[in-house]
Amino acid sequence: MRDNLCGLVVPSKFYGIAAAGRPMIFVGPADSEVARDIVRERCGSVLSGTTGAGLAECLRGWRADSTACSAAGARARAHAERTGLRRATDSFETLLDQLRSMGQPKRSAGVPPAGPGSVSLPTPE
Repeated sequence: MRDNLCGLVVPSKFYGIAAAGRPMIFVGPADSEVARDIVRERCGSVLSGTTGAGLAECLRGWRADSTACSAAGARARAHAERTGLRRATDSFETLLDQLRSMGQPKRSAGVPPAGPGSVSLPTPE
């Protein structure tokens, strides 16, 4: 990832690799969100400003230590399970349930009722 994209994007491949239970190698800024996650979760390597030789050395290191590779993959999978799509959709569903329990707000004249399964958010008074 280019340095100027730090803080603006998170490479989507991060989530797929983590969900697959594979350790990851991130080539990009050490202060990016992905790099911080990898370091915090100990699920791969962060290579900032590396060369092809540096990447090759990193790959050889992972290949030489299958125990560390498997452990990092397991930690990546655990991270994905805690923070992945299922967790996000569960949180969103909980929020919608909370909004539903607040009751339906008064409708303005000319505003049709919400359809089945939809949520009408309260309007400020």
